[in-house]
Amino acid sequence: MKTFNKVVIVFSAFFIIVGFSIQSAWAISSPEPQSGGRFFSGKGTKSSAVYSYENSVDDTYMQKSDARSSFDEHHYGKGLNLGILHVEPSLGYTGEWDSNIFLEEKNTDGDYINRLTGGLDAYLPMLDGKYLLFAGVQSRSEWFVDHSNESHTDWSYQAGGEINFNAFQIKVDDVFKDTTDRSDSELTQRVKRYENILKGLVTVPFGRFFSETEVNDHIIHFREAGFDQFNLNAFSIYPRLGFDVGPRTQALVEYGYYHAHYENLSDRDGDAHQGQVGLRGFLGSGDLVSYQLWGGWQFRNYDNGSLAGFSSFVGHGELVYNPTELSQFILRGARRPEESLSANQTFYTRNEVSLRYRRQVAQQWFVNAQGGVGLNHYPNNRIDFIWEPGAGVEYVLPGNIMALFTEYRFSQRLSDVSGSDYNRHLIDFGIKAEV
Repeated sequence: MKTFNKVVIVFSAFFIIVGFSIQSAWAISSPEPQSGGRFFSGKGTKSSAVYSYENSVDDTYMQKSDARSSFDEHHYGKGLNLGILHVEPSLGYTGEWDSNIFLEEKNTDGDYINRLTGGLDAYLPMLDGKYLLFAGVQSRSEWFVDHSNESHTDWSYQAGGEINFNAFQIKVDDVFKDTTDRSDSELTQRVKRYENILKGLVTVPFGRFFSETEVNDHIIHFREAGFDQFNLNAFSIYPRLGFDVGPRTQALVEYGYYHAHYENLSDRDGDAHQGQVGLRGFLGSGDLVSYQLWGGWQFRNYDNGSLAGFSSFVGHGELVYNPTELSQFILRGARRPEESLSANQTFYTRNEVSLRYRRQVAQQWFVNAQGGVGLNHYPNNRIDFIWEPGAGVEYVLPGNIMALFTEYRFSQRLSDVSGSDYNRHLIDFGIKAEV
């Protein structure tokens, strides 16, 4: 799709829905629309509120075969204020034993991996939060003891901004990644590639009604022969309308358009149209439970009519339950098609459910447990079953800047395709610091 056509689609939806508008995200699996977080009276009205921000990259537990430790998601430091500039530096080391570094079915190779992570995020709020600029850089280096040719360093760069007025809110951010890690649950090898994700979100309230327009432009460029045929530009736009059903509940209806353009495989270009309805809000006193549930239908076809298309139910949801101040449950689920990195497959359907639990058991001690179950279904009736449980302990040192942790994780894939099964054990220990 030409850039001009993308611009026409974006601004057409913008003017049709509201009269002002733009948004979206990251990895080989193109991002799902987010549509979360800013419920109710706070939507589009941060001009008089303290500014807020979110991590630019948010991987669900089942999103990657190189699943990050659950401790990577927990933050301690509150950052530093340098005048009006807010900065958050971080540094961490993890020692990891991986029993199957190549995810092989037989003749597996294990190795000890030294992992060093570091990052710096900066936020510049202006005029009491009406405007916010942010930027950041993160690195993740891995050194393999016995397989030094697998050692690599990944870089991620983010930048963006927000405009917050009573009449509307606009958020735009861009993530560029130079990476070698595994991209999702389909691949078992590490692949060098560049990824760029441009995200935009425009929210406009009309009393009890409101509109959101979300835009994603995701570019993947492989740096290894054999994969460059899958260089992809995935563009999507999700205009949605919502209604405040009650003081703590919103109902929404959404249309989604998706276009896949392959740089070197033009007959694999495809389009998708989908419609969904959603419900999101809070339950219980003190916002005991927050949730959002989406369900609908997607029609997905490719320019080459001989390639299999998709016409089926899609949906996603999240439930966050905080029974006490010391514990939290996060339940997530999704069903959606993803572009496949296989010469004889156009896409596969991902069905996945994950659960996370975190509890403070003493003044500075925490336990984490998580698990995910996934079922990948291909048009040729190949089915992959994936499950990934894990648990660990974390000790936050006095001062709440540094933490020690240890964790065990297991992952397994059972596939209809011979030679695609694997088992994997991971044992981590490490230290992280956040100012």
